[in-house]
Amino acid sequence: MGKPGSSTKRDNTERRESCLLRIVISPTSRSECSNVTLRGNLRPYQFARDTVPLEENWLRSDDPRLAHELADWANFYRAQLGLLPEADVLLSRAERIVRECCGMATSHMEPLLRERAWMAAAGSAARFRGLEELRDFRASVYGSNSRPVEVSTRDLATSYAESGQWQQAVKLYLNAADISARRTGGRGFEHVHLLDSIASEFAAHGDLQMALALNQRALERVTGFARADELRQIIQTHHAEIQLKLRTP
Repeated sequence: MGKPGSSTKRDNTERRESCLLRIVISPTSRSECSNVTLRGNLRPYQFARDTVPLEENWLRSDDPRLAHELADWANFYRAQLGLLPEADVLLSRAERIVRECCGMATSHMEPLLRERAWMAAAGSAARFRGLEELRDFRASVYGSNSRPVEVSTRDLATSYAESGQWQQAVKLYLNAADISARRTGGRGFEHVHLLDSIASEFAAHGDLQMALALNQRALERVTGFARADELRQIIQTHHAEIQLKLRTP
């Protein structure tokens, strides 16, 4: 008979090895497998340390796909483990691969620029600069009225709002709404939902007149697409909330 607990330890080891193999084949398994390692008493840091070399062996050192994987792991170290120095090392390696294989102006830089921006401290000049560089890079690749640029513009607005720089956020939120209008023709679920969402941001920051104006624009356009009735009810609820705040001394 084996030692007490030896079966459990063996099962945990087997699950861990299975997960490591699955991650190499399908990186989307990373989060799920991290949970397995935690239940098996394997530290997440050890999990990441064991898995990154497997992915490096699976892909050539000059393969841009490896840069994408390293950027994903940098995100894991930063967001899940809070280990910024280790994340920075991985991201720097990814940047070097793209620079040497493809050039810094290629689309392979996008996930790296995104992770570099979010790696900077919230509210810092580096965070704003990183998000601006990501937005400008996306504009050069996808066009200034593309959805990725709209998303970057809104991310930048949210970062300014969260740092207390509301006036700068206002310009960016309205810019995001304009980009969406040009991209969608000012119609459809996505655009109307964006208008309502931005209106809620203005209401939350006490800019009720602008919130009401954006909310009204959303109400005027919530027609002619799937789930319009459902979205209209939400917008009407927000409209009533804004009106109530305006009437409250």
